[in-house]
Amino acid sequence: METIQETEILYMEVHAHPAETVQRNFTASIEQMTKFKGAIRSAVAEFLTSFDQAEFARCVDELNQPLYHQEIPKILIVAALDRSDEAQKRASALLEHLVKAQLLTPVQIENGFRHVFSRFPDLLLDVPNAEKLLKQFVLRAVNGKLLSEKLANELCDNAAKITDGDQVRKAKTKSAEIVAEYFDSQDLAETERCIVEMKAPHFHHEIVKQAISCSMDRASREREVPRRYLVAILCVTWLDTIMLTRTLVYAAGFLLD
Repeated sequence: METIQETEILYMEVHAHPAETVQRNFTASIEQMTKFKGAIRSAVAEFLTSFDQAEFARCVDELNQPLYHQEIPKILIVAALDRSDEAQKRASALLEHLVKAQLLTPVQIENGFRHVFSRFPDLLLDVPNAEKLLKQFVLRAVNGKLLSEKLANELCDNAAKITDGDQVRKAKTKSAEIVAEYFDSQDLAETERCIVEMKAPHFHHEIVKQAISCSMDRASREREVPRRYLVAILCVTWLDTIMLTRTLVYAAGFLLD
């Protein structure tokens, strides 16, 4: 009987529809990432108390999930923003240690910093001096040969376009209104007019996030068309390559966090 059941399971795996296989693998991957991020958050909390680099590195190594290591810089930096100057310097030193220990690659460091800066509008609401603190993290990373000056300038220049928390709050409110109106009317021309009137292209990622969030509360038939067209019109019409990348990274981070 056990042999028959095992054969049936094997047959189902081999003959599963490709879409079912992709969905199953995607779900498993999300679960793995969620567990990994939870473990790293715990390890970061411990590190910001003990400053034990070796212990943190041991925890990362034991998780054995190198595919998700680009999450480490983001989690570490964000957690350190409301800590002391000393803790922030220790966090930067930890990143250097992890690179030397070959637990982080240069690409993972870069992607991690990009992810942090893609969340800058939200960080600014919680940490009013986030721009200053993040620039210090970038400067230490450049001095430690973890980031190139070109990328450092790009990240800081994008952050400088967002001046304060009030600006962020207003943009979030307006974005939510635009998306809600679009889901009710599906009037692309009116949506385009409203977005242009915002005069805030550096907040277009917020509209994408709001569209995804709003679509989650809809039935599947209502969900797909509005989301597809809204994201398409944003990405194709107004976003340059840098902003498009930022938008997609931000939206992906919103879904996975």
